[in-house]
Amino acid sequence: MTLAKPGHGRLAWLWVVRVWMLAMLLTLASGVSAEGERPLLRVGYVDFPPIEYQDADGQPRGLLTDLTRKVAEEAGFDLQFLHLPVSRTYHFLDSGEIDMWPGLTRIPRLKEAAIASRISGFRVPLRAWHMEHLPPLEHFEDLSGRTVILITGYTYGGLRSYLYSRDDIRVAETPTHRSAIEMLQRGRGDYLLNYEQPMVITLQEHPVDGLQGTLVRYRYTAWLFSRQHPDSEARIAAFEAAYQRLLEAGEVPEPYVDEGPAQAILPGFPQSVLDLGDL
Repeated sequence: MTLAKPGHGRLAWLWVVRVWMLAMLLTLASGVSAEGERPLLRVGYVDFPPIEYQDADGQPRGLLTDLTRKVAEEAGFDLQFLHLPVSRTYHFLDSGEIDMWPGLTRIPRLKEAAIASRISGFRVPLRAWHMEHLPPLEHFEDLSGRTVILITGYTYGGLRSYLYSRDDIRVAETPTHRSAIEMLQRGRGDYLLNYEQPMVITLQEHPVDGLQGTLVRYRYTAWLFSRQHPDSEARIAAFEAAYQRLLEAGEVPEPYVDEGPAQAILPGFPQSVLDLGDL
């Protein structure tokens, strides 16, 4: 998932030229009219602040949302955003009712439904949060005999199903980040699995003393295009070529590199979850 960058030699530049030519040719074939009409992408987005979310006025906002707009403009696409629950987003990618979702990679439910870009604009740490009277996790098996709180709708890249398969780990669910924190405070769970960015936003609004977190693994964002559309590969090529141009101009950050199984941080993280593979 490494993106070639300027200065990496002649082969890197040949790769850039090849991607640019492919993007130009296939994007023209994917819907630009003779009059210059720009192709429209239907984009699903979920509530995952500050990465992506719907604001008080019903508008799509967020770090990844802004980056998506910027890259799409450079690539020559117009966007139509549709606010969806997480599960509906997966279904709409599978059915082709949306063209793309700026979201997290390595979601087993989407392996046959979507194609992910190689570019990752953001890295999203997953942490095990707990109150200070409990010890931080040192090994994944420290969850044995504990109650783990999960956010309803999150798959955690396959970790959710794994936890439910363990007879020695109890799972409790709750629909919001705030209610999950309240469960911890009330002792209705020992550890909360949640992503760092939305937790930080929630804690800024509702501070909690004595809350700590242990890094479990990293997840990465990408642009996930529905496999139902025959021009999805062309659209990804157009997005990646546009990102490369913006990168050279200093208008976007260096992309992250998804290191695959090496992204597991907590010792003992289940290999079966890592083996679920890429999109």
